[in-house]
Amino acid sequence: MSGNSETPLDVIDQYTGKVFRLSSTAGSLDLDRLPDMLSGKRIFLDPPKEYQNEEIEVPEIFKTNGEVRIMTTVENVERVSDGDLDIVTGDIILDETGSVMFRNQQVLLLDTESVQFVVFEYESMHYISLIAGRKLVDNVLKILGDDFEDENLSLTEILLSSSDIDKVADDLADELLNTTFQDYPQSSIDKKYISGRGYQNEPEYQEEKRRGAVRTHMMATEKLIDGSEKVVGLSEDALVRSYSNLALHTYLNMIRDYILPPISTQATVTDFQ
Repeated sequence: MSGNSETPLDVIDQYTGKVFRLSSTAGSLDLDRLPDMLSGKRIFLDPPKEYQNEEIEVPEIFKTNGEVRIMTTVENVERVSDGDLDIVTGDIILDETGSVMFRNQQVLLLDTESVQFVVFEYESMHYISLIAGRKLVDNVLKILGDDFEDENLSLTEILLSSSDIDKVADDLADELLNTTFQDYPQSSIDKKYISGRGYQNEPEYQEEKRRGAVRTHMMATEKLIDGSEKVVGLSEDALVRSYSNLALHTYLNMIRDYILPPISTQATVTDFQ
């Protein structure tokens, strides 16, 4: 590989993704075999029931042999290493269904979405980051759940406790910018927010921590790139967001070095339906 060639690890973006534990139910997970296991997969589904009626107009471009086929494919799978990180990455391309009204006629729409996945190792365990928002990640899990089981792959959802999120902030944040609290003893209070800059030592913040549980942090940090402030966010369901531009390498290193070490609780995802 040429030293001047850009790899997926070099791509700069504002990344948002959910992190899961990835393991094999048939022994140890082999990164060498993973590209062959995943590459070229094609999954066909029927449209959701609300779009299966004779009154909805279906454009011909969405038909295969006269029928609507909702397709998901796994593409561009490759093994990439830069000496620090060794990953398997690729794209999950899925059709999202919807409809519009056109001159009193409901018309089916299919929109193509792409979710990048990245598999990496930390302390002899493997993790997968699905780089997308929550809703799209949930759709991917529903679609690929059975297929992952067929390949003896198991996903474990990572759930961070309030103390986990605080420990990440203690190690990573220079200043807190926004915090969400939930689980108050009063049933009439659903959640509270504190917004500002550098309020982590303020009495009001410490009081809310005693009364409720921390569920999200947005924080400013210069620990990812010396002398350059970056804004990142973390939620209890291991959704990791970069509000600033980062190379994928830096984003994954943040997860590996700051997010994964303090995790104390994990719950297995058993139902993708």
